Amino acid sequence: MDGIISQFLGSFIAGFVLLVIVVVAFCIIFRDRKKQTEPAKEQTDPEKKRMRTMDIVLAIDFAVLIVFTIVMIVIFVNTGSEPSTLITCVFAAGGGEFGVLGWIKTSKEKHADRKYEEKREEEKADEHYKQH
Repeated sequence: MDGIISQFLGSFIAGFVLLVIVVVAFCIIFRDRKKQTEPAKEQTDPEKKRMRTMDIVLAIDFAVLIVFTIVMIVIFVNTGSEPSTLITCVFAAGGGEFGVLGWIKTSKEKHADRKYEEKREEEKADEHYKQH
């Protein structure tokens, strides 16, 4: 009976921590959206970068995997066995999500590079036209 109570308590604490992380992430996301609706102001510090949604998702995923790992260790210590299928599925889903986010980031950077190259070519053409 004592093992069941400690498992419940560990799961409850892990769930509460996860809930707090998700609430904080949503507050950050909605705060950023509110700022985007306001008129744009020049940043005073060009080195300062704000967290983007993808960064928040990565942080949440990383935190979830850490909490999951800790809970699985607690379960293993208390029961002597672990749910290997669940562990495999959770880490496969997390790895898949990290892969998709990496693919999205790479695609965005390629698109931005193409736009930059098109803009440079257009500026070169304008300079060439002005010279003649």
